[in-house]
Amino acid sequence: WIPLGGYVKFVGAIPGEEIPDHLQGKEFNRAPVWKRVLTVAAGPAANLLLAVVVYSALSFQGIPRAPAVIGEVVPGSPAYQAGIQYDDKVVEIAGEEVTVWSDIRRLISARPGQETPLVVERLGQRVNLTLTPDVRTGKDFLGRERKEGRAGIALNRVPSVIAVTDDNSVGAKVGLKTGDHITALKVDDGEPTPIKYLPQLDRMLQKAKEQGAAQAQLTLKSGQTVTIPMDDGAATDNDGFLASIGVNNAQLAIAEVGEGAKALLQDGDYLVQFNDLKLSNYYDLYEKVVDFKEPKADLTVIRNFELTELEVPLDPVDVQRPEGRVTIYRLPFGFMGEPIQPDPLIEKADNIFGAIAFGTVETVRQSGWLLNIIKHLFLGDIPLKVLGGPISIAKQASDSVKRGFTVFFANMALISINLGLINLFPIPVLDGGQLMLLSAEAVRRRPLQESSIENFQKLGFA
Repeated sequence: WIPLGGYVKFVGAIPGEEIPDHLQGKEFNRAPVWKRVLTVAAGPAANLLLAVVVYSALSFQGIPRAPAVIGEVVPGSPAYQAGIQYDDKVVEIAGEEVTVWSDIRRLISARPGQETPLVVERLGQRVNLTLTPDVRTGKDFLGRERKEGRAGIALNRVPSVIAVTDDNSVGAKVGLKTGDHITALKVDDGEPTPIKYLPQLDRMLQKAKEQGAAQAQLTLKSGQTVTIPMDDGAATDNDGFLASIGVNNAQLAIAEVGEGAKALLQDGDYLVQFNDLKLSNYYDLYEKVVDFKEPKADLTVIRNFELTELEVPLDPVDVQRPEGRVTIYRLPFGFMGEPIQPDPLIEKADNIFGAIAFGTVETVRQSGWLLNIIKHLFLGDIPLKVLGGPISIAKQASDSVKRGFTVFFANMALISINLGLINLFPIPVLDGGQLMLLSAEAVRRRPLQESSIENFQKLGFA
């Protein structure tokens, strides 16, 4: 009645057990070895087959993948210095073909400090560039420290929400203010163009300036319009037209302040310092707070064009880490310019055979990944605290449902592979232990001695 798994006992599997009259002659140990092998292996095989079926079904309906297109380049980063730009499509890194964002992350992470050739597609043309990723010391998902490469690029796009922090800037003087959401751009007497992302707007303004436009009219989400004289911006500014008129993205502009911090912070405050870290972009802050363990932080914000220093209480959150359960502290607010995920690529099988092929390959790939983790567990490279039982599995399942049924079923397949592989281990209480005994019986061509089986089982239980 308690759903923590099950155990199937084969009739007649234990020597000397009492057999009901209606099952006499049908005992498990009376069957040929090959039949017993198939019977014992059926459980793990069903686990692996379920994974193939799930992955095949997901492939047939379409699996969303993040595209290999640059959403943001951090100013001053290796990518910025290499000439990588917003909306570049990466097609090759270090001679290896790139199709999805995970390829970019994997290849750059593996080349810390190494000069790396890459090819991008920009406005229909292929461009060759050279990138040298920064060397960072980080932790992988199992808590092991490793050196990895960082380029200063992001998948997510910056929404067209702005921040204006200097009252003497052109942006402030024409009436723009922090929190304005720009939805369209009209250059001179042209037609309005819908705007979704800030780099898109910046590129269009820069181009309009270079082409000698006189003015640009911005339409805000509120319905208001703001006109910018184009001669007020610097077309040659490396940081773009918007920066030259004092307009920034709103990734550090505070919004949705929690109850515990409402007496201190206001929507529209622009965060410029976290403790001793002066902030130039959202990603500097993320690196600092992703694993922050102090209950308070000293924040410096720009409010009404003036600096204000505050000590702000943070929100405690219990999280599971490879080293165990820990309490970290999160910022008690969001940001006006939270990055937006781009539309995914849908990887979809054309027919049932392609779906089955994908399901089989993915099951093999995930099996190899899990076996590698298990190997490192036995070698002691990974702490045993990373293991989880039924409660952990239930929590993972619950979390995955919130992220969508594609993630839920992918997790189901992964857990099923895990069960199948573990059950094949040569441990007596598991199917793998039984398969080992049957293999020994097949080699000897006669049953094993009862004392040998008992000793093997005692060793396994120990």
